[in-house]
Amino acid sequence: PGPAAEELTELLRLRDDVGAELAAVAAGPARAAGLPVLVHAGVSPRTVGSRSPLTPALARLADAVVVSTDARPEDAAARDLAGAVAAAGDECAVLASVRAFPPDVRSRDELTRRLRDAAATGATGARVHTFGLIPDERLEWIGSVAAW
Repeated sequence: PGPAAEELTELLRLRDDVGAELAAVAAGPARAAGLPVLVHAGVSPRTVGSRSPLTPALARLADAVVVSTDARPEDAAARDLAGAVAAAGDECAVLASVRAFPPDVRSRDELTRRLRDAAATGATGARVHTFGLIPDERLEWIGSVAAW
């Protein structure tokens, strides 16, 4: 690898180290209060924000990692979750974050399929969110799915 590749590798390592340090500082008050620590992460080394890569340091820090499947086709979401399950190993649980409204989910069957697919990857639970954008009668979809 050339100098640019080496520099990129060093920048990614620095990003991961700083992210783990910040997460550890933020987790301190939760741990002190006896609360679980959940970290949002992803699997691609090129993403940032809530889809930043799940590193070994983050997996050791967290009780669970939440992997967003928002706006991801079902097959890509399943690959992301399976990758996170593999990366987490025995360090922490992996939870699927599923957006329960269009364009991701348009019906109870789609929500059921997404959650069952998540369970099949080894995810141990889910965070289903609505952002308050679905009518109350659709909220029953969330409670009706028994993927775990």
